[in-house]
Amino acid sequence: MENQKTDLVLPVGAGMSWDNELRYVLRSWDKNYSNLGKVFVVGERDKIQKKYPWLTDVEFVDCDDRFNHNKDANIIRKVIKVIDTCELSDPFIRASDDQYLLKKVESFPPRYTWDMSKKDPGWWNRGSRWKNRLKRTHRILQVRGLSTYNYDGHFPMEYRKDFKQVMESYPYTKSIGYTINSLYFNSVLTEHVHYEDCRVFIELPHSDESILRAKMKGKDFLCYSGARGDLALTPALKNVIMNKFKTKCRFEK
Repeated sequence: MENQKTDLVLPVGAGMSWDNELRYVLRSWDKNYSNLGKVFVVGERDKIQKKYPWLTDVEFVDCDDRFNHNKDANIIRKVIKVIDTCELSDPFIRASDDQYLLKKVESFPPRYTWDMSKKDPGWWNRGSRWKNRLKRTHRILQVRGLSTYNYDGHFPMEYRKDFKQVMESYPYTKSIGYTINSLYFNSVLTEHVHYEDCRVFIELPHSDESILRAKMKGKDFLCYSGARGDLALTPALKNVIMNKFKTKCRFEK
């Protein structure tokens, strides 16, 4: 029996500051994931096609961002839109538009980084909007008697189509919402596996390309902070990414 390809759902927002970001993300997937099926690019279709006229061999799914202060609700809506309207593999992969595959990857199992219940109370008080959203997620999981692992480590993970039913059982559109992965995986998993050190997350700006390459060595995934206008996405980091993924992929005209 032929191995079924696994589809990729890629929600795209309006906040991408580097016009070539999506190009190199897709090159990384094309190069390093051999079982890649269809790619669904989800966002405001007209704007995406205008910004990325080179895109081809992807399925566009039109879905706007309705929530100004609830980023995760926008992502959840986009994933549900694909489940509702497209022929989608089960399981499928949900990734972000700033997550790169640095080497050959065969699977994307859910992995947690730490247990929210073991965080010092003071940690929660030194917060960003994301941390406050995670705090709300922690609380509702506790109320429902569920595990409280942080699955929002910012790397691609495999979902099932039960995502729609699970997420719609929560008021995820209210206030600043909940963090998408932690809400979903604590709701559906009975066994939880801690992640290995497979990801490099660039939080601070670097001007030395050799330091960046050293940080990336041996890692599966690259991502970077989107805070303060993608401050971490320096010319040096862009050069490292462009030099790593020079070959045009099937998603480019």
